[in-house]
Amino acid sequence: MKYMLFRSSVFLSLIAFFPSCVWGLDSTANFLMDDNGRLLVLQIEGKGRRFTLSRGFPFIDKTRVLKVIDLHSGSEVKTYLPTVPGLMDNAYSLDGRHIVCNINASAESSAKGFTHELTVWDIKSGREEIFRGKGSSAGGWGPETSGVSADRKWILAKDHYKATLYSLQDDKQKSLKDGAEIFSARFSPTGSLYAYFRRNELVIGEPSTGEFQRIPLDPNGNRYSGISLSWSPSGQYISGILLSKTATGATGSGAIGLWDSKGNLVKIINPEVSVYPEWAPVWSLDENTISLVYLARYKENFEVHEIQVKSFSLSGTLLNQ
Repeated sequence: MKYMLFRSSVFLSLIAFFPSCVWGLDSTANFLMDDNGRLLVLQIEGKGRRFTLSRGFPFIDKTRVLKVIDLHSGSEVKTYLPTVPGLMDNAYSLDGRHIVCNINASAESSAKGFTHELTVWDIKSGREEIFRGKGSSAGGWGPETSGVSADRKWILAKDHYKATLYSLQDDKQKSLKDGAEIFSARFSPTGSLYAYFRRNELVIGEPSTGEFQRIPLDPNGNRYSGISLSWSPSGQYISGILLSKTATGATGSGAIGLWDSKGNLVKIINPEVSVYPEWAPVWSLDENTISLVYLARYKENFEVHEIQVKSFSLSGTLLNQ
């Protein structure tokens, strides 16, 4: 194995050569940091639509396989085949040990209309939890996956221009419809708070009380739209990927925002990297760094850039697969 180290006044870049492994936007759902500090890829095999003509046209009735792959070595760590029939369209890490998957129900289970199922998969034990009808519809900006609290008390599901908060303690639900599409609903590690992006705002709420606040993404008036977010392991911070917008509304470059759990903006930076907006930032276990992953040139290699949280400065780390 060969390593090449380059230094510059802007950042430190480490280029490592690993066994060849081809990645793609159409198959990579997200990334996670496990308990051992490994950066892992969540890859949905055969991601995309498959149709069958056996019971009429068209029905989606193919279950996708989720593979957990070591980013550095390219080796497969685990494979998950849901028992729920349907099309798996997205997945994310709940806590580094569990994966939340969104599944559009198949023709076999949707005689009364398509439903959106939710599963939580334990990577180590292989145990699967199924939450019927509590998945998110794939309207708007790509597929969305419901937010699940780590204690399994709450689920926050997106359905086009509204969100539904499910209480698994008393089987009650509440609509959070406010006329705007939401993105990346996620609960804090303790489950006491949830957060999501709403247009140019960050929304932070308490599921137990129903109280919430809307925070402008940038108090200086810059036009940003939030796409994906992640909580730090302690729940002290929220990081998110933002897209800037021009005066005409056209989408511009990506930015990274950092807030505390009360909604106070720490800083927004504009790294000179082409971040993929649907891949949420990945926190290290000690909360010292945030990793941003995106595909390198020709869409064959991943690049990982680390943000130092204390100084919130960029130190570029390039992992070339």
